[in-house]
Amino acid sequence: MKKHKPRKRVTDREHEQVRHLLALKTPPKEIRAETGISLSKIYEINQSVKRQNLDPLQRDAYIEKLKEHWVGLLAILGELQGVVAVYAPDPRELRQWIVRATTEPERQGPGGMLRREPGGTISFKLFAEDREEWPYLNEHLAGDSLLTKKLDWVQSICRDLESRWALFEALLRYVEANTGLTVRVSPNDGDIKADGLHNYYIDMIYNQVFRNACGLSPVPMEQNRLTCNLEDRGLYFEDHLVAIGCDKQGEGEALRLLFNRQTDFAVIAEAKPAGEAYRQVDEQSQVLKGALARFLQLSGSTPDTRCAVCKPWFEALGVTNEGPGC
Repeated sequence: MKKHKPRKRVTDREHEQVRHLLALKTPPKEIRAETGISLSKIYEINQSVKRQNLDPLQRDAYIEKLKEHWVGLLAILGELQGVVAVYAPDPRELRQWIVRATTEPERQGPGGMLRREPGGTISFKLFAEDREEWPYLNEHLAGDSLLTKKLDWVQSICRDLESRWALFEALLRYVEANTGLTVRVSPNDGDIKADGLHNYYIDMIYNQVFRNACGLSPVPMEQNRLTCNLEDRGLYFEDHLVAIGCDKQGEGEALRLLFNRQTDFAVIAEAKPAGEAYRQVDEQSQVLKGALARFLQLSGSTPDTRCAVCKPWFEALGVTNEGPGC
């Protein structure tokens, strides 16, 4: 094994020579050529000089700037921790988004804006990413697994909503094909007075199938809570319009589907992916929340990394290496 020669110790005379050349603003590479001292040692001496020449009040001011800077960046992560969750729009919200998607593609999600793209995919941008401090936070977190976990959570939110959307539309087709009745979906209840199955019917069907696919407890529904109104030919579940003017055969099949939680909808291919996507986003939410909690708990009063804002302050303090700043 080849033995490395021990690094030559810088003598006091060489130390003073470097200090003198630095005072004359001689470039480090020229100092190395003249003295034979390594660049790393020259930088070390330079930082030592800066620390010695720094006024105590200036030093305190720089440290205070670093603390304020870091506290501000950590506050963004604290806010993010508070919004990380599964975005679970209720059936009415999802239906309204689907109906209005061509003119109103955006929806507010957990700490950001969701957008249904023309191709059918959903994108999600956090409000935090629009803040001017966000690029600096990214610099500090470069290489940290926290950013990867954040991206995984954002992507799982989008996949979850895409699968819910697909399930809702599949149910519309399935119900119409199996009852012979038209499903009259609209943004608001009562917008459409035509015969057929109405908003609340498909909302209940969706909720029932989605919860079953996710392994969540079913929503209690009792058929004796259905009432008929002879005046408007409407069928109501409590106060919610379910159907208008359906013939007995179609209405009977529609009600059978409505109160069936298992067998009929097991054939819908979109149900299983919806359940899997829900479980994935739930898992990613827990992972990110835990990672944020650990990061915020372990973070010191000043950053261990640098960004474009705080790097000059570290250099003024005579600290250029990565690691605890002060």
